[in-house]
Amino acid sequence: MKLRIYIATTNGPSEIQSLVEEDPDISSVVCLNGTTQSLPITPGYDAFVRKPTGVIERMTGHRVYRLDVSDPITNGESWQLGVYLAHALAAEGRLAQRGEPANGVLFVTGAVNARDLGVEKVGHMVEKLDHTGQLMMETAGEGLPLTIFLPKADLDQALIGKLPPNVDVFAIENVSEALDALQMGVPEKTAAPDREEVQTSPMPSSVDHSEEEKATEPPADTTSPSSSITRYRVLLGLGLILIFSLAAFGYRLWDEGPRQWQEMAEKGQIERLEAALNDHAWPWLAETYREKLQRSPQAVSLALSVRGLRPADGKSCAGMRFRNTSLKAETLKVQGENNLRLTRPDRLCRLEFELTNRSGATRQIWSSVIPQMSNSRFRDKQETMQLFTGELESGESVVLPIRLPLFRSGDLNYTVTALSFDQPSEEISSQFYAMVENPGGTDEVFEKYRSYGLTMIRREIPVTP
Repeated sequence: MKLRIYIATTNGPSEIQSLVEEDPDISSVVCLNGTTQSLPITPGYDAFVRKPTGVIERMTGHRVYRLDVSDPITNGESWQLGVYLAHALAAEGRLAQRGEPANGVLFVTGAVNARDLGVEKVGHMVEKLDHTGQLMMETAGEGLPLTIFLPKADLDQALIGKLPPNVDVFAIENVSEALDALQMGVPEKTAAPDREEVQTSPMPSSVDHSEEEKATEPPADTTSPSSSITRYRVLLGLGLILIFSLAAFGYRLWDEGPRQWQEMAEKGQIERLEAALNDHAWPWLAETYREKLQRSPQAVSLALSVRGLRPADGKSCAGMRFRNTSLKAETLKVQGENNLRLTRPDRLCRLEFELTNRSGATRQIWSSVIPQMSNSRFRDKQETMQLFTGELESGESVVLPIRLPLFRSGDLNYTVTALSFDQPSEEISSQFYAMVENPGGTDEVFEKYRSYGLTMIRREIPVTP
């Protein structure tokens, strides 16, 4: 498990971005954000690394490194504990460097005694913890645990008590305590002093490593503006965690509901969609989706026109081949809305039903013309049912021609059914052929499919003798 380390400073956290070995004949350096700019703590870092003054070479066996941090660290020695832990983790391949994923985040401050690796007081904890709000929000957003390491001599119960309970705090006296805590990856709470029992008085120290001042700090004023800002930032961080949790719940709700429903609707899986809506755990959501579909305007993507073909000489259709005449086409005017009646059905030899794709995209079309006649029978395949299924590009048309029976009596009726959808669908095809076999039962299916985004036409066109 890799860990990302931030050095606590009075100006805000500074991330350790990279740590690489360099030529042992040069000096160690601390650079800013991958640039050539070296920071003022570079001489102190070089002394902290190499023997006989330093401690890093004793641990790793190498004496020169380049360390890159995200933000300036200008003075003091509070960076030493974080840098020591970075070297220890890097030696085991567990330091999350820039661009690498991390399993946890450490926020570290403390000076390290080169003689016995004691962790010594550095001060200014109010300012440093005051800058953890943004870091808390970022780690919460990434779902990463945040752990704070600080000198036991700097621990202030009032300050620590204001941190969220999911932030682990380790107040330590020696580097070995931090290494023990990190041995199994992300530190565990059992390694930290209990917040109610921890001592708040400073530990005696042979060397005082305060950064900006050597005098012992007075107890923190819990009513100071800085403390109030910290409290508000912590509350903001907790609020952000709640927002992320609600967002995750909302995404799951959307993923298991409207997103899947929309995919089914787009693929024409209407029966499956109906079952999903009926069985959903939140009926109100399913009903809302149904209402949305019903309110969505359906563009008119199909147009139907009817042409009649009559003998050009104005006589009967019978005996045309002996009269040396041809058929003359004319667009027939129809009356009514659903059931259309031809205004001049006499002496018609043939009807042509033309469907035109008026949408702006290619559409899948299913269409049929089915004749029904009461007192006569059909004598030729050209007089019976006509079908077309396939794609029509935008503006393209298809014609379904059908010949009228020469000898007819009683009522002759043509049922025209057409469906238009964005893409092919096995389910719609199955329903279409079911409608063809049972023309009288199409009304219910028609209404259901129209509510799910299909364009449909169903017309009854009677031809009187």
